Amino acid sequence: MSQSSQSSQTYQLGNMPMNGLFIKMAVPIILGLLVSGLYNVVDIIFVGMLHDDAALAGVQLIFPVQMLMFSISALIGAGAASIISRALGAKDHEKANRTAIMALSLVGLIGAIISVVVYILCDQMLEGLGAKPNQDLFLRAKEYVLPIIYGAVFMLSVGVMNDLFRSEGKMQYMMTLIMISAISNTVLDPFFMFQSQSGVGLGLGVSGAAYATLCAQILATIMGIIFYSIKRTQIKIHFKYLKFNFTDIKTIILLGFPIFLTHAGVSIIIMVANKALSDIAGGESEIYIGAYGVLARVYMFFVLPCIAMMITFQTIAGFNYGAKQYRRVHESIVVSIKIISLYSLAITCIMIFVPHWIFNWFYTDETNVKIVSDMAGIVFFAFPLTGVFLILTAYFQSAGHAGPALIFSSAKVYAIQLPLLIFMPRLMGIDGVFYAYPAADVIAILLVSVYSIKEFASLLKREKTIEIGEQ
Repeated sequence: MSQSSQSSQTYQLGNMPMNGLFIKMAVPIILGLLVSGLYNVVDIIFVGMLHDDAALAGVQLIFPVQMLMFSISALIGAGAASIISRALGAKDHEKANRTAIMALSLVGLIGAIISVVVYILCDQMLEGLGAKPNQDLFLRAKEYVLPIIYGAVFMLSVGVMNDLFRSEGKMQYMMTLIMISAISNTVLDPFFMFQSQSGVGLGLGVSGAAYATLCAQILATIMGIIFYSIKRTQIKIHFKYLKFNFTDIKTIILLGFPIFLTHAGVSIIIMVANKALSDIAGGESEIYIGAYGVLARVYMFFVLPCIAMMITFQTIAGFNYGAKQYRRVHESIVVSIKIISLYSLAITCIMIFVPHWIFNWFYTDETNVKIVSDMAGIVFFAFPLTGVFLILTAYFQSAGHAGPALIFSSAKVYAIQLPLLIFMPRLMGIDGVFYAYPAADVIAILLVSVYSIKEFASLLKREKTIEIGEQ
């Protein structure tokens, strides 16, 4: 097929020099993910300005709840998006519309249930997460979680809307919702949390951060509704299409389950780590849980470019694998591992040698900066292995081997890191919580590398077969 008969992007995927192609595709995705990732980082920076260890720890205690809500949104959104993309490709607009309104109705119902249940069982939930009644940590966590769960419907709806826009290629609408959420949250945080000497601001403290998040989600939801109202989308959101079909609901859940499993795993890991720190640190638990909260958000922020590079690699490798251009698949593996390793190694060096460059943004107290810096030096020690792990598992997905990709990704969280987090603190105390991270990275990369050797040998064999055939 000639270049003129291909789209520009398709031609580039199959022909553009790999280094330039990878960077060109990765940079916009990285920027988009970093903008969305600023959400959690900005929140914790402003909470740090309260100079209240209990407030930082309270926000961190609730983080797994927020992640679990995000997991539910991803479960419904990703599953629905998969159905809608195929329906639109088949020009079955009725099915696409029906799936979209059903997905939004489902998360609306689930969000309402979450709000009611968490409100009623809030105290019991906080105790289960590691807070003790009437202590500062318990009170700050409750101040923060209540506004969050009031807006569960909006949080879940925005996530699903983003997936629906993505399913029909409306990436500009998806990015607009992300930008509205991130920017409005950043602007509203100081207004809700603090009050100046002249009386500007509401001065709500840690609950102000939650109300800012709630307002940001409401604004994004309204904008999503506006986008559908102006009728510039293929999907039409109208209640006339609402018809609950349990077969379709089952399909949505099955298709979205892998991504739910991944995000829910992060929630469980954070929850277990919080509980371990609460049990081991005793009277200093607020300091350590708060510091871990800062570290967890910084870690997730720095992982986002790795995820963007994984998505880029998967797109390039998948296209060329399908086109039987195995030399370019091989080349994409080498280039991706090289670039992601350089990036992650740079982050590791920062976190080991000059972590205060990062954590001075969150703390003014040098003692707390020292505590979180020591944590970071351990957690980020094997960070380059995380990047390589993502690329290797993404290769299986690109080659059509979804099973191994899901097994290795899930195994790292549920079969490796979770058991390590349970047992290592019992052996090593507080440090065991953080050594579980590099230990899991090392074990996971060893396991996936053993399997990858066979896969790459098969790829090289195919590459040579194609070259011989062309001679």
